[in-house]
Amino acid sequence: MGFLGVPLTSQAHEGTWYVPFVFKNRKQVAVLSQVRTFSVFRLYEKMGTVPDSDLELVKTGFHKLYK
Repeated sequence: MGFLGVPLTSQAHEGTWYVPFVFKNRKQVAVLSQVRTFSVFRLYEKMGTVPDSDLELVKTGFHKLYK
């Protein structure tokens, strides 16, 4: 069993490959060009939950690039 993971960075980036949002009161950027699948067994601890509104931003950005 696996999941789709999107790496985050705190460095400012612009362009269609990047989606900025706030996570844990910090500015983060989802790096859509580095999306990959991971095994659920690699999850050691939960880092947190992204608000639904920000998750929709990432999903929309992903769909624009890969449709």
